[in-house]
Amino acid sequence: MAKDPGSLKSNGAPLVASGTSPLNGGRFAVAAFLARNVAVVSVLLLGLLATSVVYLVASHAVEHDRQTEFESLANYRINTFRSSVRAQLGDVHSLKALFGVAPDVGRAEFARFAAELMSNSESMQTLEWVPRVEHESRQAWEERARREGLADFIIRERGLSGGLRPATTRPEYFPVYYVEPVAGNEPAIGFDLASNPVRRAAIERARETRLPSSTGRVTLVQETDSQFGALLFFPVFDRDGQLKGFVLGVLRAGSLLQGALAHLRERRLEVTLFDATAPEDSSFLARFSDGVLEATRGNEPLQAGPGKFVSAGLIHVADREWIIQCRPVPGSSFAKESMAPLLALLVGLIVTALLSGFLAYRSIGDARARHYEAQLTHLSRVATTGELAASLAHELTQPLCAIVLNAQSARRLAGDDPGSASGPVQDALDRIVADGERAGKTIGNIRAFLSRGTGERRAVAIESIVREAVAMVEAGARSVRSIGLQVDPALPRVFADPVQIQQVLVNLALNGIESMEAAGQSHRPLTVSVSRNGAGFVAITVEDEGRGLEGLSDEQLFSPFFTTKEHGMGIGLSLCRSIIESHGGKISGVSSGDGGARFVFSLPVVEEV
Repeated sequence: MAKDPGSLKSNGAPLVASGTSPLNGGRFAVAAFLARNVAVVSVLLLGLLATSVVYLVASHAVEHDRQTEFESLANYRINTFRSSVRAQLGDVHSLKALFGVAPDVGRAEFARFAAELMSNSESMQTLEWVPRVEHESRQAWEERARREGLADFIIRERGLSGGLRPATTRPEYFPVYYVEPVAGNEPAIGFDLASNPVRRAAIERARETRLPSSTGRVTLVQETDSQFGALLFFPVFDRDGQLKGFVLGVLRAGSLLQGALAHLRERRLEVTLFDATAPEDSSFLARFSDGVLEATRGNEPLQAGPGKFVSAGLIHVADREWIIQCRPVPGSSFAKESMAPLLALLVGLIVTALLSGFLAYRSIGDARARHYEAQLTHLSRVATTGELAASLAHELTQPLCAIVLNAQSARRLAGDDPGSASGPVQDALDRIVADGERAGKTIGNIRAFLSRGTGERRAVAIESIVREAVAMVEAGARSVRSIGLQVDPALPRVFADPVQIQQVLVNLALNGIESMEAAGQSHRPLTVSVSRNGAGFVAITVEDEGRGLEGLSDEQLFSPFFTTKEHGMGIGLSLCRSIIESHGGKISGVSSGDGGARFVFSLPVVEEV
């Protein structure tokens, strides 16, 4: 049986352009693709470049706009709060000026002047007068306060338990004497500020420098809301330069921050107030975020800055430095990455992909048209070849019939001649008759195939078909040492055309032999096995140790005119699949585990009655 050279698909040879299509094969060589699709690649690269540039420019522009907007909002808050603090310091300074022009300011006069100042401020907790009281005159100051209506007035200090008690004896006291407003600040009246180390330190700085001084964060005596506060000491001296006392402004940091910023509708910024002069673990004063005051965050340190979407301003509060820091509120537009550059990138990529895809589609369409044109030309040649093969088959039938008839006549004559060597001659004539009949059947099947007909099918023993096919391959193969045959015992018969099944077996076997030759494995055996394949089928397997199928799918392997041989026609395996499927079976090919290829086809068995 002649083997179709174009049917070798498992020999591991690379795909070539001759007689095959990259589209059918599913493989494009990179160099060939670039050469054929210069326009597509150019548009793709230029599109990606332009998209990248647009993305970078858009990102920079959007970030610049966001940063500018953030800085504008932050600077407005910083300046607004700075103005509010300066206003509070100005009020305390105005009250100090009253003590400078009036040597002895009475309680009523202090209350009237301080109340007017407090009416313009919602952030000042209280204004106070704190005289310097020597121990010798302590009793006189206490009696004077009682005469002025403070019946329970006594100079006090905070005890170890946290409650207020009479101040212990010391050379001088600095009690809170005048308070405005009185309501809500009663616990502070009479409290000796010098009894507290933090307040005492601020008093001493103001006395020594003769300049205003501020405490760090403190908890006010009259505090009910757990806010941090600060005391502003403005020293007052008499004409002889002796310290008379202090005009005291009491600030609540949270109320001061909220009062300055609560009127703002734009609430995408978180504003935090720190005392930069204080140690890091006690620098936090208050935070105003999204309209909510957070005034008791404990020992939160000053956050790093400045940076992206971080802005800070320095504010002088007497002899201390406060820092107001602005950051985006979590979840605000400043805290999220802008989607505009990403949208620009996405649109650019989509446009580039669509344009490149359109050009690629045009290029593929042109390649497909060229391929179909070549295929039509090839089919025309195949049709011509088919006609010639049909004619040749018809012409060969007559000589074959004559050979068979002559061999049969010779066999009868040899049998009638008593002096002939009937044994060897009879055997030779029998083989001539059998081979002639087989050749005639093969030619008949070729004619039937070319005329789209089917051969003669009957219930046959698959073992005998396989053994005859293996014998033919071994007789014609020159390189393979042996063919291993494994047949399960007691196989059922199959309904098939023996010649067509032998065609399939010979084709697969010779494909495997050529694959092993190409891989330098011709000394290895080819294996053919026959076994039951579940209920109702017999499976025939042909396995070689060549180069394998290199990931080719069944769709590629059995496609008409697909081949891995340079001069192949690509109809061998396609013909095998047509034969097996016409018998009601299936055929497939895979790479075996140790290299090489394994082809398996199945045939339905004959149901025994």
